[in-house]
Amino acid sequence: MCNFTYQFHTMKNLYLALFTLLIMSASSSVGNAQSIDLAVTKVHLSADQIAIPLGMRSSMAMTVENADSSIVEAGETIDFMISIDGTIYSSSLELASDLSPGDSLYHNFGSASLHQFPDTSMSHSVFGVVQYTLDSNISNDTLVANYVTTPFSNNDWQAVSLEVLSPTGLDSFDIDNGTNSPPNIDLVRVVLRNASFVQYLKWTPISYRLVLAQDTTLLTGSIEFDSVGNGDSTFRMLSNQAIMPDVPDSVGNYSFCVISDQPWDLNASNDTACYAFAIVDLYDPNDPVNWPWAIEERDANTLSIVAQANYIRFEGVDQALELRIFNVQGGLMATEFIDGPTTLSTNVLAPGVYMVQAIANDGHTWGTKFVKY
Repeated sequence: MCNFTYQFHTMKNLYLALFTLLIMSASSSVGNAQSIDLAVTKVHLSADQIAIPLGMRSSMAMTVENADSSIVEAGETIDFMISIDGTIYSSSLELASDLSPGDSLYHNFGSASLHQFPDTSMSHSVFGVVQYTLDSNISNDTLVANYVTTPFSNNDWQAVSLEVLSPTGLDSFDIDNGTNSPPNIDLVRVVLRNASFVQYLKWTPISYRLVLAQDTTLLTGSIEFDSVGNGDSTFRMLSNQAIMPDVPDSVGNYSFCVISDQPWDLNASNDTACYAFAIVDLYDPNDPVNWPWAIEERDANTLSIVAQANYIRFEGVDQALELRIFNVQGGLMATEFIDGPTTLSTNVLAPGVYMVQAIANDGHTWGTKFVKY
């Protein structure tokens, strides 16, 4: 233990000496220019305070404060550097506005600076350094932070929901006895919630899987806000056809699911959220009484049936017709007789999928499906 402590302090002193020399070298050419003092106040990683989940790939950020009485003017460039276990990351920022005395500046190093932490428990020395050509006080330009990777960090991502936004008619899609193919999934909205105490910085990757039947796709996105902490959510809008699963073309009930796949997630019970849908076949040629809407279509152009959410409109009616409404099980729900253009309310029907059949005196039959919301 004593040997480890000695080695740590030796490494720390070497880093401090190196960064001090770099800053002194940059400051030596300034001469008697205006005095400025920038101080590093915080080094940020995606962590539960100082505990980092095993295998975490984290972005990084720094907070610096203008500790002097002079303004750092807009257009000035500030250089940042973070060292993690000897791996050095650099970043620069041109100020978009003045940094007044006492104000703090938060700077994320961006998506190109991601550090991969190991899958083993160990301590990590993190050095944060700010460099500015007019900085006259180098004593507060460097901050040393200590982190540990551990399997005991409170890391938990919850899959809240998966919604199929397009197509809108995927649920209860009728494959008409195998003659039609179900539509492709075009647009999906996924919601994931940070249920842990690990503060995920912007650009830190998060991983999750899309699963439908035997089709599984592992995806990696990144945090899009400055940070996502406990109780915060991230919304993923997915439209890339290359990652969408194939929709089954067989009758059945299916679940399209998102599964959180973060490393060392401590709670597996909330990792999955699903969108349930059914593929149905409403055509039965062997039972024309219960399933009459697919029998006759040759005279379909003489009658127009327009089905809306709360009503059905019949146009082009030039003869007496008997109207019948069936549910998806073939049960007769209502009967009506018309002899001209007519609008029928469907408010008395419960939400669901129905079929409407129009029968002429000569036996000709028209029909269509409609959804009552």
